[in-house]
Parts: sequence; structure tokens; C-alpha cells
Amino acid sequence: MLLFFLMAKENNYGKRFNDFVVSEEKYNAIIKTHNESKNSLISEIILNKSPLFLDDMDGIFYYSMPDDESKAYNPVIKIIPQGKKVSIAIKEKKITNNLIKENEAVDFVVYTDNYYSEYRIKCTTLPIMNIDVEDEITEEDVQMSMQLLDNREGVGQKVIELSGLIHVRGGSTKSYPKLGYKISLIDYLANDRIRKNKYPLLGMRKDDDWILYAAYNDQEKIRNVFSSNLWMETCSMDNSFQIENGMRYEYVELFMNGQHWGLYALGYPIDDLQMNTKKNAGECIYKKVLWSREYPIAYAEDGTIAGYKISSSGKEDWTILYDYYEKLNDADIEDSWLYSSMDLENAVDYMLFINLIQGIDNVENDGTKNMYLTAKMSKDGTYKYLYTPWDMDITWGNTWRPEADNLTVPYALDASMHRLMESGPLYLLLTRNDEIAWGAYLGKYEELRMGKWSDETIENMLRDFERNIFDSGAYLRDMDRWPDGSYGNPDLKLSVFTEYVLARLHAMDEYYRRVAEVQKKNAYIIRSVQYSNFRNSNFLIRMGNGYDEDVKELFEYIDMPYQMIPEGCEFIFYDASSGEINYEVDSSDLPFAYDWTEDDDMKIFFQQDKRGGYQSLWMGK
Repeated sequence: MLLFFLMAKENNYGKRFNDFVVSEEKYNAIIKTHNESKNSLISEIILNKSPLFLDDMDGIFYYSMPDDESKAYNPVIKIIPQGKKVSIAIKEKKITNNLIKENEAVDFVVYTDNYYSEYRIKCTTLPIMNIDVEDEITEEDVQMSMQLLDNREGVGQKVIELSGLIHVRGGSTKSYPKLGYKISLIDYLANDRIRKNKYPLLGMRKDDDWILYAAYNDQEKIRNVFSSNLWMETCSMDNSFQIENGMRYEYVELFMNGQHWGLYALGYPIDDLQMNTKKNAGECIYKKVLWSREYPIAYAEDGTIAGYKISSSGKEDWTILYDYYEKLNDADIEDSWLYSSMDLENAVDYMLFINLIQGIDNVENDGTKNMYLTAKMSKDGTYKYLYTPWDMDITWGNTWRPEADNLTVPYALDASMHRLMESGPLYLLLTRNDEIAWGAYLGKYEELRMGKWSDETIENMLRDFERNIFDSGAYLRDMDRWPDGSYGNPDLKLSVFTEYVLARLHAMDEYYRRVAEVQKKNAYIIRSVQYSNFRNSNFLIRMGNGYDEDVKELFEYIDMPYQMIPEGCEFIFYDASSGEINYEVDSSDLPFAYDWTEDDDMKIFFQQDKRGGYQSLWMGK
């Protein structure tokens, strides 16, 4: 990788880019009447005082267009020759928005009286990062050097040079050819000593730990980045500790050892710095990395808690989380403890947010994964637990399939599909029909939809993402670099995703309207209204061990005459729309293959559309 720096003073600059544009005929005439030079005729090329990166694999210069330059599309161009005075000719093209987003290169020739050298330039509106490493990057740290060209408005230092360590990061994403990375910035001191180097990259927090996210399996390269930034901008400060409970990403174009590596998102981890955890107060960050149920929680023999790992530095302490789950799993725990153990606004935000993004890799009934739970000491000396979302690539309609390309099926979920978090102190309060909790829950959704989650606000946010991902030309370059990755139609840009997000918001509106109507009912009925036409479904019910008062209330809600159920009845077919009911069902006639004999629990399957299959209503408490 060659990095060309500004060496000349401003008053030595020459003409602007467009002044050198010539016709194709004239351009070809220059080449025809000159000999090609064996060596480059220039030592530097500078546009609007901005250095250019050179991809030395394909010989293309990259111009990161400055945000704060009104003349970025017609930059002052400075050529510093190797020896003799040179002239320049640019082949027909000018820098336009269409040229940038279509990933078109600009050809130009530098020539003397007798010789010429031909070059190409591509333009991007994103910052450019280059990482040089001598060793293969693995899951173990290797040394690296980094250069970052920061093109943001008002930035004094455009080019940042740093050293550090880098390793591969991620779970299943490690199997993809385009890898994600973790960077640790360090300074090398005398006597082989090193120290952490905290630096605020691209206007984000000052830190030494950074993440490069690849988005290989996301067809629009947006889900994890958009979800993280949406939480950060709309929910992260909603906590009594006034900490920024979240993280953000900024897009960059990454070069690796002189080769264009693709579109990446630069961000930082959730850690003690971000959560402002105080070790002397016993505060700790716990990260849920594997699926496990919250009721009951599973404890390992070594004292750890199933599915979790500790993300805080220093001594590992599981006692705080252990005590939390002991109380949370106590059926007789008082409402006062439930309130004291959570930050109400944060808990409300998290429950709403995970449902909005369809976090199927974050919650499933009373199971959780991919979240942080941070124990913070409150003023009254008790711990409050803050939720922080994490790893949100399988969201907004996408889902996992082991047989699918890159393990991901785009838009396999309908926008009306909800993902409900049914665990934690807030959920228990809602099931107890607590008026304050219900008021906070439904009231916050209405507040968000009126402001931070309004259609207009979300559309504006997505337009900014569209400019970064597509209008920069980076999406097309990523497709060229990683052709086996997940991609959509680049001509559609974010139109499909935006349409889905808006449909999801409108489905949320309808869902919370239905929830408000049944909030005083039991958990089964509240759970059922996530399905818009549940009450008019075809039902297949396995009676199992019978039914309690809550199930009776559910039967009344769907107008099923449970009083008429014969003694010893095993299965029931019930058509709620017609009222037809059949108690004499042969298990061999069941419309799908479930092993009904392995458990004694009641099962309720329903079919909202006769063209579709049966779904199950979760009957857990």
C-alpha cells in the first residue's frame, strides 16, 4: 500500500480536476504519440489537499472525498513529478454522483515530451482504512500498523497512523471468507515495553479496542449497524445512571496489505469503559453468548451460569448474577424487588426494541442470547441490571438456515412476525397486571412512535445509510471483492429494506393496539394477540394433563365451549370461525408429525390461514 501525503504548500497548487478533462480522441492521441514509461512519472498525486490511497494489486488510486469541501467534485489537483515537468490529461469523465455510486474509474495520463504513464482513480464518500500485517491474521493477536484517512467535516488531522494488534473475531462468521476483526491500539516504548493507545477514531469514543464488522451474510450490509445505531440514538441514554448504554458503527472502506478488502463497519465493544462499571462497587458486565432459559436458570459445577460469560476485566464474580436469578426464579418474590432490580425505562426499551427488530437470535419465549446484562450499583445500595442489545445481524426479516447460502435466508419472516421477550423483572410485573409497568410499557411505545421511531425519522436515518453503503460505490466494490457473499439488487439500494422496516413499524402499531385491549387478561391471551387473527383460527389442541383457570380463560376468549370437553379427551379440533368442534380425533389423522407421546403438557396449535401450516402457542409460564 502506498499512501501519498501532501508535501506542497497551498499556494503551490495548480488547476482543478475538470480543467484537465479532454476528449477520448485527444486522450488516445497522447498515448499514440508517446512511449510508455517503464517507471512511474509521478511521485505524488493530491486532490484538494487529500492524500490518495493506491491499491497496488490493481493500480487504482482511491480518492476519499472530503465532507466539508464544496468543491470536492472538482478538486484542485496537484501532480508532483519524479523528475521532468509533466502534463496531465483526464479521459472525458468528470466526478459526479452517478460515477461514484456506479463504481466507475476515471482514466488519466501523465506525460512528458516523449513518455507517458497511465493511471486510474475511483472515488468514495467513505473514510478509508489500511491495515498492514506481516503475518497471517488468526484468532491470536498479530502485530499491525494502521492508516486511517478521516474525511469528516472539520477534521484537522486527515491521516492518522497508529500501531497495534489484530485478530479474527466472531462466532459462525469465522467460517466466511470475508472475516471480522478486533483491533487493539498500542504504542511501542523503550525496552520492549508497550502501552494502550486510546484514540477517538471517526469521532467515536476514545479507546484502544475497536471492531471491524464484515456483514458478509447480510444482503444489504445494514442490519447489525442500523440496529446498533438505532438503539444508540433512541434508547441508550434511557437509564437512571445517564450512561451511554450501547455502541455505534461508522462505515469505512478497508484495505489490507495494499489490496481493497471491502466495505466494513468500524465500532467498539460493550465494556467497562462504555458501561462505566466501578470495580470497587462490585459492578460487573455479563454477556449472554449461548441460548439458555431464564426460568429456571442453569448453574454449572464451577460456579458459572449457563450461557453467560463475564465481560468485565479483573476478578470474575458470579455471585451478583447468581443472587439475581435466585430471586427472579422465586415465585413469591415481591413486586418491590422486581422494580428495584431493573432500570424500568431501560427494561421497557429493550423489550420494545428486540420485538421491533425481530431479534430471533436474541430472545425466544423465556430464552435469551446475544445481550449484555450489567449489574450497576444504585444510590440505595442495591444492584440494578441494565440490558444492552448485541449481535443483531439476524433481524429485520432475515433468519438462519443451515442449508442456506451463508446460513441466512433473506426476508424469510413476514413483517407481522413478532419476537417477544418473556423473561426478566418487567415481564413478571406485566404478567401480574401491574398498572405502572403496563403504563410505562405501552406509553413508551407511543412516545417512540411519535418521535424517535416515527416513519419520517426512520426514513431519514435509512437515507443516510443508503448514501454510505450504495451511493459511495462501496457496495459494488464489495460485490466485486467477495462475489460469494450475500447481496441484493444494487439498483434497488435500500428500497426493499426500507419498505420492510416501515411495514414492521405498522405491524407493531397494530400489535400494541391489540395488547392494550387485553392487558388485564392472563399471559396466554396476551401472548396470543401477536397473531392478528388468532381468535378466528383452526385449532388443534392436545389436552395433556388438563387445563387450569388461565387455559379456561383462553378457551373462553376463542369461544370454545370447554365445559363440553368429554372426560379423558386427548385431542380436539376446533374451527373458531364456524364454531365446529370435534372431540373424537384419531392421533393417526393429525395433520403434522409431532411425537405427541413424549410429554404430558397441553399443546395448542392454530392455523390462521388454511393454505398455511399450524403454529404453536407457547404454553410456558
